[in-house]
Amino acid sequence: MSGELRPVARVIVGDVDQVAAAIRAAERRGTLVSARRPVPLGHRRVRADVVLLEPAHAALESGRRRRVRVPWPVVVVAGTVLALLAGLFVLAALVTTWVAAHAGQILGVAVGVALALTLLSRSGVACRGIHCPGCPHR
Repeated sequence: MSGELRPVARVIVGDVDQVAAAIRAAERRGTLVSARRPVPLGHRRVRADVVLLEPAHAALESGRRRRVRVPWPVVVVAGTVLALLAGLFVLAALVTTWVAAHAGQILGVAVGVALALTLLSRSGVACRGIHCPGCPHR
């Protein structure tokens, strides 16, 4: 291994034979700094805390999560779209609630308008849009 080596604490979990083999391999490579006595977990599985020498860059990378870099215009557009969709959802919920609360009044207004248009069209004051031969609204 080239470069600077740093001690890094690791946990090895597995069968007794697997953990022993991993510790022996680290000893052969010369990277084992220390190892605690394995703790039984049950069903022939054990846990061993070890300190290994690893390259400095590997020690830093293992402790960090990879960051996904998203360009800021994509974030702005996605945020705007999500905000618009949320606004439309809230508006639809408000309209639905209002219509459900005022359904009787809406129905009464609709019947009243239909009745008024029917009465006006029969009296000759207004027509329904389909002009008859004697209609003055051509």
